[in-house]
Amino acid sequence: MEECKSYLTVNDVEAYVDSDLMEKYYNFSLNKYVESGNNMTSWCPTAGCSAVFEYDEALDNYRCPVCRKHYCLMCRTDYHYGMSCAEYRISKTFSEEDRKFEDFVRGAKFKQCPKCKFWVERVAGCSSMACRCGIEFCYDCGGTGCPHGRCTGSGRVQKK
Repeated sequence: MEECKSYLTVNDVEAYVDSDLMEKYYNFSLNKYVESGNNMTSWCPTAGCSAVFEYDEALDNYRCPVCRKHYCLMCRTDYHYGMSCAEYRISKTFSEEDRKFEDFVRGAKFKQCPKCKFWVERVAGCSSMACRCGIEFCYDCGGTGCPHGRCTGSGRVQKK
C-alpha cells in the first residue's frame, strides 16, 4: 500500500460525516488540545462544566461564563474575596479547637465583622456595632454603617 502524504482538513471531514459524528470530532479535538499540557488552557474547575479558558498571566482569577463560579487561579480554589492567597490559606487551617469554637458561635448569637472577621456578641443596645478594626456595621444584616437608618451608632434609635 502506498503511503498517503496528505492531511485531511476539517472541511474534508465535514464533507463525509454527519453532524453527530462531527460534534464528536470537535469535542475530541478540543479535549486533545486542552489536555496536551500546553499550560495555557484549562477546563473550568467546576465539576461537569464544559467551559475552557485561556490563562492570562495578568489575571489571578477566573469567572466562568457558563456556570458563573469564580475561582482564584493562584490557589486553584473558590475565589476568596478581600483576602490574599496567604490569608486564605491561613483561614483554611482549622484546628480541633477552631472547629469547637465555630460550633459554639453557631449556636450562640455571635456575628463576624465583615472586614476583619473578628467575632462579636451584642448583649444590649442598638444593632450598630463598632469593631476593633474601626469599621461600623449592622449586627442584624452585616451591612457597613447603619443601612437601616434607625440607629445613631450611640445606642439611641432615631424616630422616623
